[in-house]
Amino acid sequence: MAAASLGVAGCAAPVAVEPPAPAQATVSGTVSYPQRIALLPGVTLTVRLLDVSRADAPATILGMYTHVTTGDQVPFAYTIRYSPAAINPANSYTVRAELRDREGGLRWTTDTAVPVITRGNPTSDVAITLVQVGG
Repeated sequence: MAAASLGVAGCAAPVAVEPPAPAQATVSGTVSYPQRIALLPGVTLTVRLLDVSRADAPATILGMYTHVTTGDQVPFAYTIRYSPAAINPANSYTVRAELRDREGGLRWTTDTAVPVITRGNPTSDVAITLVQVGG
């Protein structure tokens, strides 16, 4: 009987083992603008985490947060997930944000660098202030 039990146990279906999830870190904060102007529903907020280390090349996007408004107003909270393995302590990283209207027109954007992650810069409570585009 013991031999029969071992034979059945050996035929058990293999158990799927999921690989461990890659390590992730976050940059988080708020996006706002100083004017008291209400946003219509359907405006898209995009916040990007960028590696801006190479002056002779476009910034590399390491993560992004997107939110389409439904009547909510600034300040908007954001969290961007990124891989710590992608971070080089010698490099420079920034967050950049923009608000686009329903037709995709740029209405608000950052006009200054907002440094994060390396060189003693924060990864939480990162405030991004937008400026209005055009008139």
